[in-house]
Amino acid sequence: MIALALLGGGCSAGQPSAATQPEQSADVACDYVIEPPGADGVAMLRGTCDAPAEGLARTLRGAESLAGARQLALGRTALAAGGIFDHCALLARLARDPRWKDGIDSAGAAGPLNDALNAAGPVAPVEAALAAHGLRVANIQAEMVLIAGSPAAGCPASPRTVPSEAQIWLMLEREAP
Repeated sequence: MIALALLGGGCSAGQPSAATQPEQSADVACDYVIEPPGADGVAMLRGTCDAPAEGLARTLRGAESLAGARQLALGRTALAAGGIFDHCALLARLARDPRWKDGIDSAGAAGPLNDALNAAGPVAPVEAALAAHGLRVANIQAEMVLIAGSPAAGCPASPRTVPSEAQIWLMLEREAP
């Protein structure tokens, strides 16, 4: 199994020279960079992007090598419209989950959120970009979930309490040839 880590919120000092810079689009401000996996098999996404799904897919397509990656760390990831997960589908799954209750706290949110993320998977452009490297998402893990106290506008099946952001890890595996 391979994992890819995306760490948002700015770049760290001393980025490896082998990091992959994405092509820039005139309509999307995006400075995502994927740091190649180290000995631990974790590749990391760094930077910020106005359109996370489009920016991540473009960055993955332009990545020189994800060979040896077992995880992709996404870092602090907004769970909102335009993100790497279908926002309304994710919230609809949580609204149906009996474990997701009004007033749920961060500690109790990870289990139901992990199940909903794994059922929904990332949006199609992200899956296609990984598939171009012979990879697929085998598992998604969310940690340190931040909770918002109001339903999401535009999502009719939104629970009253919603996840707003979380530390996200994509566990990857090679697709069968």
